[in-house]
Amino acid sequence: MTRTATVTRQTAETDVTITVDLDGTGRSEVSTGVPFFDHLLESFSKHSLIDLTVAAEGDLHIDDHHTVEDVALVLGSALAEALGDRAGIQRFGDVVVIATRPGQVEGEARRAGEGLDDVGIVLGREGADALVAERDVDHGVRAAGDVDGAGGEGLVH
Repeated sequence: MTRTATVTRQTAETDVTITVDLDGTGRSEVSTGVPFFDHLLESFSKHSLIDLTVAAEGDLHIDDHHTVEDVALVLGSALAEALGDRAGIQRFGDVVVIATRPGQVEGEARRAGEGLDDVGIVLGREGADALVAERDVDHGVRAAGDVDGAGGEGLVH
């Protein structure tokens, strides 16, 4: 069984294509136009051993909101498609939860300094929610205090 998927989303604001291979080696080719977000996606790929190709163009001249959100939506769709019927997936401790509950990012985190480039905690919340929106994937993130680049990376590890 091949656990791969390619999903494309085109809107007035963005054009996103993502390919995932769940049985990969952690190889990534990521281009969103948002450097810190690229770094987060590359880190996700490396640590999950999921091969990930992301090609995204968006209305970055306005802001990075649509790009981050649409990349997360497409990534969630690609992961759900690649997982298929979820055969063979087993829960390990409290780490893997497969459900459908967006809105689980909570807390009162705020951006600290410039470590996040233009990706602030609000986009982190919206990106995390978009990742699971209408997909059979769940997340639970609790953030508090100042979130800088290293703190933002912790949200994907």
